[in-house]
Amino acid sequence: MPIPTFQILMKPHQVLPHIDRIIEFADANRKSLGFLQKKVFGEYIDRGRLWAAVSNDTKECLGYLLFGGSYPTLKVFQLYVQKKCRKLEVGKKLILSLVTWGEEHSFSNIFARVAADLSSNLFWEKVGFSLVRQEEG
Repeated sequence: MPIPTFQILMKPHQVLPHIDRIIEFADANRKSLGFLQKKVFGEYIDRGRLWAAVSNDTKECLGYLLFGGSYPTLKVFQLYVQKKCRKLEVGKKLILSLVTWGEEHSFSNIFARVAADLSSNLFWEKVGFSLVRQEEG
């Protein structure tokens, strides 16, 4: 069976058709991602700060990245990839796309605040993030 291919959609008009699925992902994973109101997702799409990873074949949304920040630091607010797609390096491609975008726009740092007890910390290490500070939750 061939490995599914996907693309990262960054432009608001590309991401908008996937907003309902992105909100479903976020709502189903509130415990690890935190809660955001639905209107927040629309605001981030409008600003080009919500990206979707979408299958080339099925056009299914595999995951998303929501980020913000102000110069010179980008902040990752939410990163989610469907469990069935985590071996496809979807999250890695989303983050590497953010790194490239950040460099093109002269950002020098990317920051992600992640709870210490989440298994996703292994992912962040694999993509080159390092622990700067740990706070009690």
